[in-house]
Amino acid sequence: MHQIYPITPLSPPKYPKYGVLGPLMAFSFYSLFLGACGEDVRSRSYTEIAPVRAPQQLEGEMSGSMLGGNPVEITVTWEAPDSWVDKDSSSALRIGSYLIPDPASSLPVQHIDASNPRNIDVSVVQLAGFAGGLEDNVIRWMKQIGILLPDDDQLQVFLEQAQRFSTRTGQEGIYIDLTPMLSGDITQSTGIFGAIIATGKYTVFVKAQGAKPRVIEEIPALKAFCKTLAIEDSDI
Repeated sequence: MHQIYPITPLSPPKYPKYGVLGPLMAFSFYSLFLGACGEDVRSRSYTEIAPVRAPQQLEGEMSGSMLGGNPVEITVTWEAPDSWVDKDSSSALRIGSYLIPDPASSLPVQHIDASNPRNIDVSVVQLAGFAGGLEDNVIRWMKQIGILLPDDDQLQVFLEQAQRFSTRTGQEGIYIDLTPMLSGDITQSTGIFGAIIATGKYTVFVKAQGAKPRVIEEIPALKAFCKTLAIEDSDI
């Protein structure tokens, strides 16, 4: 599995075994970093090349049937907005994980408060096959934020009315906007906006979860992000 991420300089490197060369190497490192700070910031591109399989560590409430399917190697690339912050995730299912910070916060990226309730968590997940099917996955998301589950007919109407889009490589996806289904009381304050791209050979999910008003604010950026996805498999 290969991931391409931008390199973020941290603390000065130490080179004890290089003797007097250590300080020179550290100085060169910081010179390059300071020089780069003056460059224009551009959209970041990411590439993930991995067999789509069913890992042991599950995310949310995915059942075994959702994780079935034969492994298929796919390459997923995308472009993330500059304002999104890469974050570590303990989930083995995620191939991409971001935090959309509270725009009202004046803190620099390295000091962002991850516990800020106005932050949004964004995940990109890939699984083999249909991953349980569109309906089951939408129901799973509804359960995660306490939405009163619709009956089968209501769910079909919801899915038929949901907006479709095309990825950069032409696969059809469906946007899943659960924010209008929230009652607005304190038990339903968390919203989800996501997208599902299912081809039969694999399924790719994008899910943004956070405070309902903040999720609604970020929907245009989330839609644009989903359209940057490029998915290629080994048979193409």
